Amino acid sequence: MDNFERMLNELQQSAMEQMKNSNIQIDKNKLNSFKDIISELVSIRNEFASKLFQLQNSKEMEIVTFEYSKGGETLHRGYYCPSLVLDLIVGNIKRGKLLKRKPEH
Repeated sequence: MDNFERMLNELQQSAMEQMKNSNIQIDKNKLNSFKDIISELVSIRNEFASKLFQLQNSKEMEIVTFEYSKGGETLHRGYYCPSLVLDLIVGNIKRGKLLKRKPEH
């Protein structure tokens, strides 16, 4: 059993203990639909887990440039896809700046 499944079992056991100690009514249909979604996500993870390394390698091969920035944590910088609506709603926030070389931390 891997870490994800172990964590899921611990969460399920904790939820069952809390349900026994409370008087909360749970809708079985909603619970079953939630279980279906979780099992679907687990099956997707199991299906593509072996391809993760291949995906990372192909991603690294397709990178053309690296850009570094500083500041602007409050607002998405939007250099390449600016949001005029967000600029109207949130004003006077510093966007930060693009740096010419990698910052030294």
